[in-house]
Amino acid sequence: MLIKQFNYRERLLNNFWRQWRKDYLLNLKSVHIVNPTKETEFKINDIILIHDDRLPRSLWKLGKVVEILTGRDKKVRACAIKTENSIIKRPVQLLHNLEIPN
Repeated sequence: MLIKQFNYRERLLNNFWRQWRKDYLLNLKSVHIVNPTKETEFKINDIILIHDDRLPRSLWKLGKVVEILTGRDKKVRACAIKTENSIIKRPVQLLHNLEIPN
């Protein structure tokens, strides 16, 4: 009985995270791909979620954008992110801008 309840809770949790990633995170990413405007681009001091395939979604790190790195075409291609321990550089494809006002 306990194993059935545990498995049921695990399925519910995994379905929630799968749906959240599909509906919310991918929509955030598509905002940056389709007609990026100044409101949707990454800005310094933005709070972001750092995508990591090796970790469950609930353990993805939060970070703060400290530097914006552009390509030769002057588009934002990567950001330097301050995490709790260090400063890392990640491409914008692995960053999800949270809807937290500054």
